[in-house]
Amino acid sequence: TLDFSNCDNHGGGDKFIMEELYDTISKDVPPKCAGREGLLSAVYAIAINEAAVSGKIVDLTSIWQKLNV
Repeated sequence: TLDFSNCDNHGGGDKFIMEELYDTISKDVPPKCAGREGLLSAVYAIAINEAAVSGKIVDLTSIWQKLNV
């Protein structure tokens, strides 16, 4: 068993993320979120950071087109 109790990023969510990843890889447990959901979340997170830094609205239209979303 791996100890993920010291994971404290993502508002304390890293522990749960790492446990789920471990279970998916080692125990063949299906993940709660698919790769597509992770990709969408990552795009949104990057856009939110960019908007916070620039103070401008970030248009994701071209990104969604490239990703065929």
